[in-house]
Amino acid sequence: MDRLAELRERRALTLRELAEMSGVAADTINQIELGHRKPRPSTLRKLARALEVDIEEFYAEPALVGKAEAPQTGPPRVTREQAAIQRLDAPPEIEAWQLSEHGIKATDAEVRVLNMYLEGFWRAQETGGPFVTASLAKDNVNHERIALLATFVLTEPGLLTLDEAEAVRQGVHAQLVGAGR
Repeated sequence: MDRLAELRERRALTLRELAEMSGVAADTINQIELGHRKPRPSTLRKLARALEVDIEEFYAEPALVGKAEAPQTGPPRVTREQAAIQRLDAPPEIEAWQLSEHGIKATDAEVRVLNMYLEGFWRAQETGGPFVTASLAKDNVNHERIALLATFVLTEPGLLTLDEAEAVRQGVHAQLVGAGR
């Protein structure tokens, strides 16, 4: 991921400094920069937070200095939101410490089910199919609380990237529209 190295160098940070700021191991950052490792969404969130950029910046093309943009020809451009969602190759994932930072205690089972919900809605927007998750009945959790946690996660800035939140919202919308049939 060339842009990660570019963004880190633009801030004049060493690998070690970015590692300390983000909580991501320097070796992991190095492997991501070299393209030997694909970052998890949670890793990208940590790096984006430390670099004070949106996750979109990792995928943006470097600006061409002094070059005018060519006029658009051919098929219409994909909207920013569509492109952002297409880049999400993995569902968003929340960790217990992220909720804890906001004073919310959640059990491992609650976090697991919350992530199942987020993944289910993410898959629904990806496939257009119904929201399906396995083993929800096995987890002894209060699903009303999970719904509240999901609402909090989707509305609290910084827990999910804008792209992740939009992808999940579109999946929720698809389910609500489908449920009314």
